[in-house]
Amino acid sequence: MQDRWQVRVTAHSRNEADVFVRKHKLRVGPPIQFDSEYAGITALEQMLGAVGADLCATLMTRARRHRLEIDGVEAVVEGRLENPLAFLDVVGEQGTPALRALAIKVFVNTLHTPQELQTAWDEALRLSPLMGCLKDAMKVDLYFKVAV
Repeated sequence: MQDRWQVRVTAHSRNEADVFVRKHKLRVGPPIQFDSEYAGITALEQMLGAVGADLCATLMTRARRHRLEIDGVEAVVEGRLENPLAFLDVVGEQGTPALRALAIKVFVNTLHTPQELQTAWDEALRLSPLMGCLKDAMKVDLYFKVAV
């Protein structure tokens, strides 16, 4: 059984890198970006997206195992850095640009009640590879809402 995954990354400019995964290529922007009009996707944004995708997909899988019909799942993932200005190496700024907290809101579109979905949600949180790591590394606030 596989217990390791590997990607290859090459940087070709000061702001972007290419990630090669099996036969796929993904362009990643700088670690963070302060320009709301930036055309690319930063490394931090891709990480937040990966956390949301992990939870959505894992919840769908667990619900299917419990024979629960889900029409859709949406996650909104917000990350908070300790001090974003530390990334810019601003003189006098203290701390680090480390990710310190996540706020995750998950909305499920289904005819099932929240109580019926609770076991699948608990399993998704327990079996999510990314949440398994991040929940011990930082503050994670979770909000789970079923839209009946």
